[in-house]
Amino acid sequence: MLFRSGLILDENGTQVTENIRVVAASWDWNDSLETETGEYQFTDLNAGAYRLRAESLDPETWFPLIYYPDAWRERDAEFVRISNEDSLTGINFTLHPGGRFSGSILPGDGGEFAEYGIRISTVGELYAGMIPENPANYRSSPIPQGEYHIFFAPMEEEDLHVGTWYGGGFEYNTADSISILTGQLTPGVDVVLPLGGGIEGT
Repeated sequence: MLFRSGLILDENGTQVTENIRVVAASWDWNDSLETETGEYQFTDLNAGAYRLRAESLDPETWFPLIYYPDAWRERDAEFVRISNEDSLTGINFTLHPGGRFSGSILPGDGGEFAEYGIRISTVGELYAGMIPENPANYRSSPIPQGEYHIFFAPMEEEDLHVGTWYGGGFEYNTADSISILTGQLTPGVDVVLPLGGGIEGT
């Protein structure tokens, strides 16, 4: 039996009792569990190298998704390696609170609502993406404190509305940034996507 276990702590070292999903992912295996006790344990894992992540399922949480040991992006996560007959303990997460932003995504020129995606970038690099359930009155998932540029775009190929950065414009360098502060909601991140056109030919 191969297993790994650990604690899910906040910045004060207290076990987090929100509903937390922990995922262990390797090249050919993916397992997940949910816990509300601040403790987790995977059993019967295959031998291999795993990236672990933890995310709160509480809709009111301030904790962003985190990769083990303390990374916001998957590429920065450390692999935890487990071999036959290994039993790893003490693989602990520390969750850090972040902030959120909210606003509206509206289709311009009398267009109809469709499914829109939000791309969140920091220092010119993609941090995360999300698809809001209600574009006209959305609220983001928690993200770490910092400065961000936000890009909005339709998700359907036949939707001719043009992807736009917050603050207007179609280029990252022309976008306005927003400030995310820990434990705070940044409102008014609104955008109207202009209607574009398509090209066909033979």
